[in-house]
Amino acid sequence: MTDQMIPGSRCWQIAVVCATICGACALPGSGIWAQVSVAPGVPLVSPTTGNATNPSPLRPLPTMGATGMRPLVPSQGATPAALVSPPYCDSDNLRESATLRAIRFWDRDLGIAVGDHGCILVTRDGGLTWARSESGLECRLDDAICVDREHFVAIGGGYDPVTGISRGAVVVSADGGRTWHRAGDSDLPRLWTIDEGRGEAAAGGNEPGNASQIQEPGVQTREPGVQIREPGVLYAYGNRDPVTGAVCFQSSDRGRTWQTVSGGESLSDPAPTEKRLDAQRAAAWSKVTGVPVALRTSCRLDAQTLLCAGDHGVVVRSEDAGKTWRVVRGPESKTAVLFVSGDVANVPWSLIGRESLEGRLRTAVLVGRSEAWAGDMPLGTVGDPLQLAAAAAMKLGAASLDAYPAPGSDDCDGVLRQWIQVNHPAVLVIDARLPQPLRTALLQHAVAGGTAKVIEYSFTSPGETMLHHGALLAESGVLAGDFDADAQLAVWSASAGRRSRGIEGEVNLSTRYGSEGRRSRPGLCDGVRLDSGHRLPPRSTKATRRRLQIVQGRLKQQTVIAQLLDHRISEQRFVDALALCLDQTSRDDQFRTAWEISGRVSAARSQTAAWEELAQRFPGSSASGLAKLYADARASSSEWRRTPELGVGQRQTVERLQQEHPVAAQINTERSSGSSIDADAELSPAGGGHAAIVSPFQSPLASPDQPSSSGVVQASAAMPMVAKPLKGFQPRWRTEPEERALDLAWQMHPVNLWVADAIARHELSQQSPEGETSTGLSADLRRVAQRPSRWSALLRATSPQVAVAARTLQPPRLDGVLDDPCWRPRSAAAAVTRASTPVTVQVAYDDRFVYLALVVSASTFTAPDAASPDVGRRDADLISADRMSIGVDLDRDLLTAYQLEFTRDGRTRDSLDGHLHWNPTWYVATERRGDQVITELAVEQDNVGLAIAAGSQWLIEAGVIPADLQQRSIRLPDPMTRVRIDFR
Repeated sequence: MTDQMIPGSRCWQIAVVCATICGACALPGSGIWAQVSVAPGVPLVSPTTGNATNPSPLRPLPTMGATGMRPLVPSQGATPAALVSPPYCDSDNLRESATLRAIRFWDRDLGIAVGDHGCILVTRDGGLTWARSESGLECRLDDAICVDREHFVAIGGGYDPVTGISRGAVVVSADGGRTWHRAGDSDLPRLWTIDEGRGEAAAGGNEPGNASQIQEPGVQTREPGVQIREPGVLYAYGNRDPVTGAVCFQSSDRGRTWQTVSGGESLSDPAPTEKRLDAQRAAAWSKVTGVPVALRTSCRLDAQTLLCAGDHGVVVRSEDAGKTWRVVRGPESKTAVLFVSGDVANVPWSLIGRESLEGRLRTAVLVGRSEAWAGDMPLGTVGDPLQLAAAAAMKLGAASLDAYPAPGSDDCDGVLRQWIQVNHPAVLVIDARLPQPLRTALLQHAVAGGTAKVIEYSFTSPGETMLHHGALLAESGVLAGDFDADAQLAVWSASAGRRSRGIEGEVNLSTRYGSEGRRSRPGLCDGVRLDSGHRLPPRSTKATRRRLQIVQGRLKQQTVIAQLLDHRISEQRFVDALALCLDQTSRDDQFRTAWEISGRVSAARSQTAAWEELAQRFPGSSASGLAKLYADARASSSEWRRTPELGVGQRQTVERLQQEHPVAAQINTERSSGSSIDADAELSPAGGGHAAIVSPFQSPLASPDQPSSSGVVQASAAMPMVAKPLKGFQPRWRTEPEERALDLAWQMHPVNLWVADAIARHELSQQSPEGETSTGLSADLRRVAQRPSRWSALLRATSPQVAVAARTLQPPRLDGVLDDPCWRPRSAAAAVTRASTPVTVQVAYDDRFVYLALVVSASTFTAPDAASPDVGRRDADLISADRMSIGVDLDRDLLTAYQLEFTRDGRTRDSLDGHLHWNPTWYVATERRGDQVITELAVEQDNVGLAIAAGSQWLIEAGVIPADLQQRSIRLPDPMTRVRIDFR
């Protein structure tokens, strides 16, 4: 019998001796090393009789202690990349039925098709048969070209998680498409179209349309005599290059190397962009060909031969000019589940991943879009919400993600009906947040078309069944919540926040049509008869037993994370516990876990420590670069340095109130006499809220018995509480940065350059005896201002996004009517944000207050304001209401700002980057005038700790945050939501 590993056994003794010689032992399966210590002077083997040459029976050894050790260098986790799929996405199997985005032919026989998951297909018989060719890529390919019979080029790319920075991919073949190699694409942005001869580009060959309108594919199947503008020169178009601002790139060596081509001077310059299939054209082609999939690309080989391709890798061919069609690839492929979401923030990512990657069902996704996603909108350096969401859906196994008009618009119902007709799903899954009439119409249309089951999903309302975020998916080797977490990171930069998703983040499901049937296995298609065409190819490999053990261990890790989020633990304890927690997490899960913790931690110093841990653990990624920027910006922030000085006592405030506004002081004294005030409470002394306190901006005719009805709300008590100052904020600079390959896309990104400039200005102000700061631009920012980009308007001397604030001798009356002298154009020139919902901003100031006037469309306030006891309270919970948000960035560092939020019913909230330690005194009044909501606001200059002087500059971020949208603590700033204020 083999000795067991128990104290006193032979195996145990040998293990102890080996551990002592080595000085350490490894704990199996844990990835952690422990130092073994034995009491000094105690022999390992203590004989009772005999000597060293004749050992006697052994007795148990003394007790040993294991002391946890951290490695000198923290383990580096696997960083998600733009061009690589996560481990649970089996791209090798999904390529077989990947959506095709482009078809190109050299002649009537030789051609290629490219699509999702790096899929490349080659045909040598005019499209009758297709063979897969390995590209070595896992990202989406959008276009290709045949330079000659032997040289092919395919382009595409993806987006970095968190930042959304675009990355290009180019592969070339020199043997007719049999083998492919990466080209010099490391510095290219996301590419969409390619052609030979500038100006001839057409995304994906030819977009499907009327058969008689299908043109020759590019310049390749050209008639004799047709001339190429520049023979041998390739041109590709894509997202803007962060270094030069160009959208066009040129290659003179058959795609192996690329250089930028200088563009125009404005963002409106014509340039090919991503071609998005619209529902009307997709429905027309589905009807003509008789194929229940979306066809996304087409080409004409000759007068009679046409080819189209699209979702699920389907290819159809016609030999009679489009009269009849035959499916030559994927004849049975069709959509099993179609998801309809109200917007990108409400997509059920975990449900999509479970059905596609775990259930192996063919899925497609539809999301509501806003006007900001217009298909002809020039591409920036980062992806727009639809592009980012489409990339996330692909990595979860979905065939496509398309958009429909915003819910509630006139053509929303019709477009959705067309998409349902095109996909003809077996199961339709609808967002419960959509309007009830729309949900009913979609259900009726789907059932009439043959859909067997209709389900509604919700993140907040209970349902019949539920997909819990901690559900173990054995074949994929992940938790259901991992799909959602990774997708949220992918679309992180698409919006300022995410929708509220219940306490546990579960997806609740309710069947609206169809039978549940026998629940043979969990899934949306239970009780629905499916055939092989509804299913994806099976996985070639499943999750290992070790991987499943790791995933099960992560369920217990949630307790550790909950302890980390306790705001009462010290900073050093948080830093050590966070590092140990991530060290014990598998490399594939570290990035996700680290961002989850950094996004949920509430203590300011712990938040900064989490960002620094992210930057150290995942070096070289743009996400870690952004985290480091946030940590460094907070260390040098004017707002954070001034916050500890903002606590004011009640006596000082009463004395000042009596001197400057005796009527208000008298009224307040009468109402608060005989009552005790809790310094830690966040209620005004009157108990009825801030609206009960007389504002200095109300009518001077107001009296205690008849207060003004102007609707002015004081967003602080008349006697502010003593703020609990934060401890001194000390920067945690890294003294020895690691040298890594230069990432030009991030290093030259405007955000990186802008924040670096703000930090440099702070360091210069520290060296200046007067503490003065310069408003001049660095050389890098001057280049950004000169070239066309989304950032240039904020940097130029004059632009629609630059407002001029002048000193006023007469303060405005806060009544929601902009008829005061300070708001006249000669006094305060307005600026307008360029977001999907523009906000007009005007600013004025005097010796005591800063005044803001904001005008926004009333249509943005869709959620009704219900009566709430929080009216008049400081820092009310505004998550359930549409609210106006204003960020005041004093030092123009983009990443730190004072935040003022308020609803139309008078609830207010003020914070510093989401932290409620900042307790200013400010007044706000809103009024609806026709189709506009007008807001007037006054903030005491003392509360920002800065006296305004002529020549000063601020940045103001303004917009409406929809109800149930939770703002992110860290995100890539959006220049379209900001304006610059120049004080004169």
